[in-house]
Parts: sequence; C-alpha cells; structure tokens
Amino acid sequence: MRNTGGACALILAMLMTASCKGGPGSAGLTPQGWTSDVQTKWYTYSQGSRLLPLAWAKALEQADSTALFLDPAHINRLGYIYLAGGKPGDLPIGFTVDDTPDARLSNTAFHWKAGQGAGTSATDKVEPWLGLNCSACHTAELTYQGKVMRVDGGPALSDFQQFLVDLRASLSQTASDPAKFDRFAKRVLAGADDTPANRQMLMTALKTLSAHENALGAINATDLKYGYGRLDAFGHIFSKVAFAAAGPAARPQPSDAPTSYPFLWGIPYEDRIQWNGIAKNLPSVGVNKFDAGALARNSGEVVGVFADLHLTDQPQHGYTSSANIDNLVWFEQQLEALRAPPWPGEAVFGDKGKIDAALAAEGKTLFGTDNTDKSRTTCATCHEVVPSDDQTRKVKVRMSLFLDPDAPGTDPTMACNAFMRKGPAGVLKGTPSLVLVGDPLGAEPPLADLLKTSVAGLLLNQGQKVASVAVASAFGYNRPVPPPVQPSLVPLTPREQMLQTCMATKSDILGYKGRPLNGIWATAPYLHNGSVQNLAELLNPAKRAQVFWVGNREYDPVNLGYVSTENVGSKFDTSLPGNSNKGHDYGTSALTDHQRKALLEYLKTL
Repeated sequence: MRNTGGACALILAMLMTASCKGGPGSAGLTPQGWTSDVQTKWYTYSQGSRLLPLAWAKALEQADSTALFLDPAHINRLGYIYLAGGKPGDLPIGFTVDDTPDARLSNTAFHWKAGQGAGTSATDKVEPWLGLNCSACHTAELTYQGKVMRVDGGPALSDFQQFLVDLRASLSQTASDPAKFDRFAKRVLAGADDTPANRQMLMTALKTLSAHENALGAINATDLKYGYGRLDAFGHIFSKVAFAAAGPAARPQPSDAPTSYPFLWGIPYEDRIQWNGIAKNLPSVGVNKFDAGALARNSGEVVGVFADLHLTDQPQHGYTSSANIDNLVWFEQQLEALRAPPWPGEAVFGDKGKIDAALAAEGKTLFGTDNTDKSRTTCATCHEVVPSDDQTRKVKVRMSLFLDPDAPGTDPTMACNAFMRKGPAGVLKGTPSLVLVGDPLGAEPPLADLLKTSVAGLLLNQGQKVASVAVASAFGYNRPVPPPVQPSLVPLTPREQMLQTCMATKSDILGYKGRPLNGIWATAPYLHNGSVQNLAELLNPAKRAQVFWVGNREYDPVNLGYVSTENVGSKFDTSLPGNSNKGHDYGTSALTDHQRKALLEYLKTL
C-alpha cells in the first residue's frame, strides 16, 4: 500500500486533546516531543512572510461587511485556528509578525504615515507586518463527541485559496468605498496621526498593495476550487517567482494542481522530500548543524508564502529578501524532535478506540512488516515500517513513477506541472542557474529553474556559502528534455498536451513517493490530492466516494478519516481535472473486508 507522502516545510508536533483549552499532552496522552514553549515559538516565529501591515490587518473589514477581517468567526470559517484563551498578538495559529528593515525590502518597503522608521538603527523601529508560517497550513485539529485533538504537523483544514480571495476583495473594496476607507483610516491612523496628508499616503499605499495582490491573483487564477485542506503550493511559488522576474510580462500560470498539506513528522530522516520527491536531504554541516538542502527548499517555500523578493539582472551580491534565514534554520533543527501522533485509543474514542491486538497482528502480516521475501510485494515494499520508539532512523523512500510497470495510477497533474511549466525569465535572462555558477537561463526556462536561481541569490545575499550546493539539491534531480508532443487524431488542449508529454517522459520526479505511515490515522483526506476521504476507502478502490465534503473536523474512528457531512465545508468532486481518486490499488481490490479491517487496525499502531 502506498500513500504518497512528502513535506513542504517544517512543523513541530504536540498532541493536544480533551478541550480547546488543554495544553500539550493533556488527558494523559503521550507528547510528540515538543515543550509548550517551543510550540508557542513555532506558532509565532516569523519566517519572513509579509502579507500586509499588521495595523492594516487589524483594521481591515471584510468585503460587503463592517465585521473585521480577522474576526475569529471569519478566520475559523476559513479553517484557521484561534487558540482558546489567546496567544501573543491574539492572532490565529501560524499568523506571524515580521519586522524586516526596509534595506532588505522592495515591494513592501512603503510607508503610510509621516515619521515611520526604516530599521536603519537600533532605535529606528519599523512597522510590523502580518505574515504566515508553516503552522498555519500544517496544524490539524480533530474533534470527537466534544473532545478536541490538535496535531501539530498534521494537514490543516484551511482554505488558503478562499483566504486570498477574501483578502483581495477586502483590500480592493476598502480602496474604492469612501465609507469603508474612512473607518479603516480611523483605526490605522489613530489620534494625531489622522491627518489629510497621512490619509493620502495611506490611500496610495493601500492601492499599491491591492494592485500587487490582484496581479498575483490574476497569474494564479484557476476555475478549480481547492476547498478545505488543499493548496497548489508549487503553483503559488512558481507564480510568485515568475512575477518577481518578469512583472506584468509574466505569463498566467493557473495554480490548478492542489494537493493535501502533507504531514511533516519524519522529514529530517527521509532522503527525498515533497510529494514528487524533487528535493534531497543533505548531511548536516557547520558547528550549529543544519541541513543545507532543507534551508534551500524552505527558503523557496517562504518565497511563495508572501516573502518580499527583489530580483535583478545584477546578481553578484545575490537578491535582497525578507526571508528570515535564522528562523528557517531553527525551525528545521526543531523538526528532528517531531514524532508521529499516537492513536488516542479509548481515552478519546471510547470502545471505538480500543485496538484489537489479534486483528492488528493479522494486519501486520498483510502489510509485510516482517516480510523477508523481497520478491513478494507488500505495503512495506514502499512504506518502510518505522517503529514508534525508533523514529529517527534514516529512510530511503520509494518513488512510484508514471512510467514504471507498477505506476501509481494517481492523478499526475501536480508532478507534471512541477516538471513542465515554463515562463519568461525577465530580469533573470542570462543569469547563471545558481547565480554565480551554472548554465545561463534562457529566455523561457522551466519555472523550477527560475525558483532555483532566485533561492540561490536569496541565500547568497544573506551570506550563505552553501547556497549553490543547497539549491542544487533542493531543486535538482533528473530533468531530461521532454520528447515532442506526438500528433493526435483528437485535438488536445494545452493542459492535455502537457500531461501527454509528461506521461511519456522518464524522470525521477515524474511520480510520487511512498513514505513511512506513522500517525497516518490523523492525516485525512488521502492520496496526494486529498481525493479519498478515509483510509477504509483507500483500501477499497471500488467503494471510494465520487463526491464528498471536506471541512467537518469530526473524526470517524472506524473508517479513519473526517466525517463527510453534506453542505458542511467544501464539496470535493473527483470528476474535476486534478481531482481524480483513481490509482493506489496495489492489490487492495482483491482483499476481503476482514483483511481490510485488519490492515486498518494495524495502521492505528504505527
């Protein structure tokens, strides 16, 4: 059995249960390796993400409403989590405050009132900005009959796409509606700062930010609705880099391959990262050890999640950015202590939480945990078994490629987009692919190469001597020239042509990876694109729901997934492009119902 796994960034984990006010490890459950102090830092530390000024965020109203944008009811409706009892800044989990000085900024280095600092001295205070870090998208919260379990490092049930739609609508309407702008200005320019001159500065800055966000939205635009628990992370990162490089000349690149937010425990110990296995972990280096490959890929992640990035055609000193390298390194270092959440058992689920030891033993045999016959393919062939007391062992993940005889059969769009998408190089045309070394970028290189060059320059600017090595590992792997598109009797759309070419190309990143399944019970929905609602259906391809609802946090301890309730959350239609729930069979169709139950019982023990 292969549940393709991967990771986009970093997250700690501590299981919380019993109530929203419970602390780490409450209700007697085993913590996952982090103290409450580290957990709080993880929720609040900035990675350099800058979405909008903090004062604006707190003053901004929702579109077509006088209710504030950060009103807990609105944020919770979008799937983000406010902690009961509050936290520093009273912001949702993963909503962070950034104070990067102006010297490292470009498009976010504007002011909106007289006397604002630029951070050029210790006493020159800069205005804080609101951004996100990885915990916003990688914090799961499950409920069961009034009990609440928080699994940090699990996939969030947030709707990132709708969050941006709502934000951009709020910014645009605030700039165009005099009454709404008046209320906004009174909150932002309190007291003596509320002058006609400052109001004009504020309006100019507001329109600038709104135009920037709308331009990014146009490049990313897609008719496909992600819904809760999914994001086309590669698409958003690629679009951000394309826009930074080419500005208005950047070609629209629909972010139309959303994937589930992957769970993040075990990342430091796997040799390959991301759903498509595109990135490598490197040996730790330096006095304060860190993984250079991890630093590069996490720098790429923050570029896509609202970092300020300034690309130029003069890269000798790299590219200025708001990326917080120190915090990115710290995050990755802490990740080594992350452990998979243990099955809560009877303490939470009552009789439904009790593990049938005999049935689990049957499942263990079916899974192939102790299989020594390498000619016999089992679940463990691709999903290495990592005992709960030995989660720091190194893991060589198994890639399941589209051209393999045992291809996964799952939707290829995400991997194909990452492999095939190209765009104008803009100011990066002719720049060496690793800034100081490498082949120069052509007029229209792969977007992955634009990202590679951007991250290399970002790290170089902040003094990272390992920039070239780190970036080469994070965005490398086999990328051969795709074969020409073969003529077809049936006219193909550009998307169909891309998929056809992708499926005819042999590459290490045209497929999805299998990974250990520790804590898999807490990571619904399943498959890389979130197209299967629970583990019971994953093991029974003929019974997979073609339409279900995502967004209800109530957990089903029998089928191991969230309860699908009509009109609660977002509708997931597997017939839409990129949403296919096919594939990942590997013999499960031939299992009996008893064997499937045995496998589910065993998966709870991992």
